[in-house]
Amino acid sequence: MRPGTAEPFQARGIPVNRSLERPRVRQGGEEMEIDLLLVNGDALVVVKVKSALRVDDVRSKLIPTEEGS
Repeated sequence: MRPGTAEPFQARGIPVNRSLERPRVRQGGEEMEIDLLLVNGDALVVVKVKSALRVDDVRSKLIPTEEGS
């Protein structure tokens, strides 16, 4: 894990045990590149780095969960 990667999450009470840089995944037949995937055993945090982030950029990547559906 790169130094400094986990601190912003840990400061908010989200422990991070592992990080993966640029994993590629398929969803709905399309390949997605994730910039950073953080794992704490119970949850995943997916980070997409954009130079100019808009609300629509975030909404287009959200995946409903059972808890948050």
